[in-house]
Amino acid sequence: MQASWIGYTFSEPLKKKGYTALVDLGRAPIPYMGSSLVTRRQFVRQDPKAIEGIIKGTLDAVRFIARPENKTAVTQTIMKHLRLSRPEEAEASYRVIQNLYSNDLVPQAASVKKIHQILSRANPNLRKMNPVEVIEDSLILRIHASGY
Repeated sequence: MQASWIGYTFSEPLKKKGYTALVDLGRAPIPYMGSSLVTRRQFVRQDPKAIEGIIKGTLDAVRFIARPENKTAVTQTIMKHLRLSRPEEAEASYRVIQNLYSNDLVPQAASVKKIHQILSRANPNLRKMNPVEVIEDSLILRIHASGY
């Protein structure tokens, strides 16, 4: 294998062994959407309260992770769920998510377009759709406007 996509947690030990990172997608000046909350538009219409709860729960989690007093709980959770044996590996992940996670959960059109462009190469049928039409941001915008 000549190259691979590897998350931060597992790339840090490899860097220490002399491997080179080709691109840091978290810092690269390209539209990129690493994680998303995704559902069918029909579900958003049927149960907006459930979706609102999921969004608020996600915001609460991001805020919890961002608070320095929660660092121990966050790194222990990282260690447990990623089955890491060394605390320094969890520390590396913790440092990264401090920079990557944001309270702004509004989907960015440029990022959606980039993902669409990539996926359209594998599935030409996707070229028929407008990627911006899949964005449903009314609930997150309302939550942000409320000051939550």
